[in-house]
Amino acid sequence: MASSPIYSNPPVSRRQWTGSRALASLVLVQAGLFPLVVTRDDRVEYLDALEAADGGGLKPLVDLMARLQRGQFRQATAISENILAAESDVQQVLAGLLDAAIVRLENIVPGITTALQRVTPSGTAFVTRSSEITDHYYRSQIIYNAKCHLKYFADTSDYRAWVCMNMVWERKARLVFAFHGIGRPFSGSLVCAPFLEFRDTDDEGHIDTAVIQVSEEAFVFFYNETEVRARERFQPWLERVLTVALRELSQNL
Repeated sequence: MASSPIYSNPPVSRRQWTGSRALASLVLVQAGLFPLVVTRDDRVEYLDALEAADGGGLKPLVDLMARLQRGQFRQATAISENILAAESDVQQVLAGLLDAAIVRLENIVPGITTALQRVTPSGTAFVTRSSEITDHYYRSQIIYNAKCHLKYFADTSDYRAWVCMNMVWERKARLVFAFHGIGRPFSGSLVCAPFLEFRDTDDEGHIDTAVIQVSEEAFVFFYNETEVRARERFQPWLERVLTVALRELSQNL
């Protein structure tokens, strides 16, 4: 009687390989881990581990999955560290530009006050800046200025800050330098967008406002730009904006 032929295990098809990975990924994700990602470099080891598991030997498969999970954790940690580093860089550059704007505005406050007092003896000017409580101020003006004047999408969800020179005489005006993200999702680019706002109250107590454009474009800076380099670019742009804003103010006194 002829002996029965000996059959080796059939090769694992691409569909079987993909299906087993999908099932394994489902179990891993439900356990709060990463999906199973098997690259071409790991394919042979993975198939051998599956064959061993079919025969009852689970250790090669467990060891492989543990190694792949550790690799995923390392990648996730590196990404998180890069994001945190980028956020730290953004905050540093942002703080530096805010300080530069405040110092420059404070320097011109005496001259502005003198000009306002020529019109109204009680005229005054003073500088304010945002805090965690007030950083959402001027949102509608910021969005209007970005959309109608400077032609970009203002994203104030993650980063927002402002510096304002307040001017009071017979009228009220604010020169605001608003800092925020540009575009969505956040790409690492931020802007400083200035505008001049006049606020007038009529005899019936109604307040009329007008947002005036004082720059052809916003100042754009980047998360990976050094504070020194950003300030070097910011200072001449700031001077141009002040020239336009003060000329507009003098015409409305």
